[in-house]
Amino acid sequence: MDDFSLVGYREGTKTYMEAKFHRRTIWIWDKNHGYPLECELLVKREEDGFKASWANMSKELTTEKLAYMQGQRYFVEQSFKESKNQVAMGDYQVRSWEGTHRQVACSMLALNFLMEKRHQYTGEYEHITVPDIVRFICLLIPDKLNSIEKMYGYFIGKHEKYKRQINRANQKRQT
Repeated sequence: MDDFSLVGYREGTKTYMEAKFHRRTIWIWDKNHGYPLECELLVKREEDGFKASWANMSKELTTEKLAYMQGQRYFVEQSFKESKNQVAMGDYQVRSWEGTHRQVACSMLALNFLMEKRHQYTGEYEHITVPDIVRFICLLIPDKLNSIEKMYGYFIGKHEKYKRQINRANQKRQT
């Protein structure tokens, strides 16, 4: 017997998204309070397996509404993916919570700016993406290192500065 029913849950790019869902009431033991919590389990059948989620929401919510809410996870995951790829949210090397918070805050501000620009131009260019906006910004910002010689000079200068810092630190240690 197949307990899964076909449910349409969100608008896709090409068509309305549909999948087979199964819903069941479950109880999860809350060890902090010493009693079980009643929850709704929603299982989505996909070609490569199953995705399950549970919600401690009202039983009055329809399966369609729960499926819609589960389908919104896609957009959250996409925004994390874009923030990692476009604004280097995952590329930081800090050793304190303050540094982590600053990096995440700056990344979120940058992504917010990019998303606002994307939204601004969506009417004119329907399929514009965040990487497109980043490419336009990179094109508009004048690049001081526009030749091999200038790039080489930059690296030599950076290397020399780093050597001076190491020498100063070694001299301080010796005194």
